[in-house]
Amino acid sequence: MSTNSRIEPELPRGFRDFLPEEMIPLEEFLDKVRTIYRSYGFRPQQTPAIEFESVLTGEVGGETGGQIYRFQDQSEDRLGLRFDLTVPLSRIIAKNNRQLRFPYKRYQYSRVWRYDKPTPGRFREFGQFDVDIVGNRSIDADAEICMIIYDVLQALGVENFLIRINNRKILNALAQKIQLKDPECFKQLFRELDKIDKQGFSRVKQFLAEKPKPLELYPEGVPMGLSPEVISQIESFCCLSGKVQLLPADEGSRKIPEFLSNADTLKNLETFFSEIPLGLEGTRELAKILEVTASAGIDSKRLQLDVNIARGLDYYTGPIFETILTDYPEFGTIFAGGRYDYLIGRFVDYENFFKEFPEYVDRWKDQNQKPMIPATGASLGVDRIFEVLKSIQKIAVRPALTEVLISRMDEKLTGEYYQLARFLRKEGFIVEVYLGESSKFKQQMKYADRLLIPVVLILGEEEYKKGVIRVRSMVGDRETDKEKDVSREQLSETIRALLPQKS
Repeated sequence: MSTNSRIEPELPRGFRDFLPEEMIPLEEFLDKVRTIYRSYGFRPQQTPAIEFESVLTGEVGGETGGQIYRFQDQSEDRLGLRFDLTVPLSRIIAKNNRQLRFPYKRYQYSRVWRYDKPTPGRFREFGQFDVDIVGNRSIDADAEICMIIYDVLQALGVENFLIRINNRKILNALAQKIQLKDPECFKQLFRELDKIDKQGFSRVKQFLAEKPKPLELYPEGVPMGLSPEVISQIESFCCLSGKVQLLPADEGSRKIPEFLSNADTLKNLETFFSEIPLGLEGTRELAKILEVTASAGIDSKRLQLDVNIARGLDYYTGPIFETILTDYPEFGTIFAGGRYDYLIGRFVDYENFFKEFPEYVDRWKDQNQKPMIPATGASLGVDRIFEVLKSIQKIAVRPALTEVLISRMDEKLTGEYYQLARFLRKEGFIVEVYLGESSKFKQQMKYADRLLIPVVLILGEEEYKKGVIRVRSMVGDRETDKEKDVSREQLSETIRALLPQKS
């Protein structure tokens, strides 16, 4: 191999590196989210990045099935990278149910992969931070997910956000009302309704009216050929929660619809579905979520009923949630999820399951006596909201965690430097002994300055003989504040006074 040859250090499209200045605030960001999840009694879980292809592809629905990274290993097993954390959760519940007790409340932060078109803020590898409740049919569980979304965004310092809520039962009731019997057709309808914010209802309306054509001409879905009367009913439905957006959003932007009050939306839904029990059931569930969250002290202005959100995945069965930043709607959904009562069941032998849990045999069935394992949850799009918070200066990049740098002024004092570092670490400080190649004091100060290290300790032969340590502040404005000689007994108190976060 030629000594001049080298490998280009390039990344595939849609992938990225995180350098320390981003990883430091990212880990702090994740800690804030983790703290909220734990405060509700959720427990951590982890699953592999790789799953069997059959696990990932079975009934995932929507567009996601075509975005899975698939491959075959040396054993000729068909495998894939996980595209979300909900399907692996379902598998782990089925595989380990004898070890679990319900409700099973879990959280998980992991990276996931989708072969999607990379755009600003949209990657092929990205982080999700999920929270789920498995084993509770009550709408109280869905209300708790809304409370968690609310508390997480408050903890992250997000001031203006909106949790938009709908119910797949309401969308299924719409399909009943317009007598759309083909399941694939009303799944396509839901996906089209989900595009109104971006494409506008005029374009969606045109697509619904077009005659069906070969799938290869329409990779994002086949036109449905609906009659003008049916489309008129769909348009009436879309207006139940507010003024529907007619025109496409400007490139790279989205607008928040003009919503009605939640009380008016509930009345409209009751009238629209007056003869369709499924629609009324979905409406009652939405009313219950609003009631429970209000009683818990959640600001009702942050929750908005919106009949036009559908969520792209077909496994949702009840309430669904999408959260946007009202000041920056162009960034799209940042925290979303919903109820999925049948997804876990694809992995479950119900006869054996109910032998293990006989107390649920009658409760975990729908009105048609179809068994289920009820579940609800939401996923925080970590990379997207992190980029948003950086752009609006809610997150500051930090090149280092070090609070105290001990400079190396004399090689004979190396042992003293490490003793001092050990002492200060036990006092609760993040301490680094300078390990650069240069012994020049000026270079050591440049190192501290570039990494924004706030305190430097100077211990040379002169200070050592006097029994003092020189403390240099790297953030003070006045020269008299820059340096101070203190005894070892005064050192911790002096450093703490220079670090507001330690006071």
